[in-house]
Amino acid sequence: MTATIACTRAPITELHERFQYVLPAVQAEGHTVFSSMRSAEDREDAVAEATLTAWKKFLRAVTESVAVDPADLARRAVASVARRLHRQSLLPA
Repeated sequence: MTATIACTRAPITELHERFQYVLPAVQAEGHTVFSSMRSAEDREDAVAEATLTAWKKFLRAVTESVAVDPADLARRAVASVARRLHRQSLLPA
């Protein structure tokens, strides 16, 4: 059985394969932006949260049939997490 997401009619396995092109950009951007965090565990958590945010943005873009630019998607996802961490005083300015 193959799962589908929203109205994309694309199997989840195909979406995962397409997201694999975005993932390295998200991880690289995340490691760069979150490098100032004191704890390696906190950095990895922030990168993981940015990855999840990128996945959600990716699914929205695919559902809306919008072209996906991996670098732009990574930048937006990491910035979203960085803003939240900064508000919570977990990320230095």
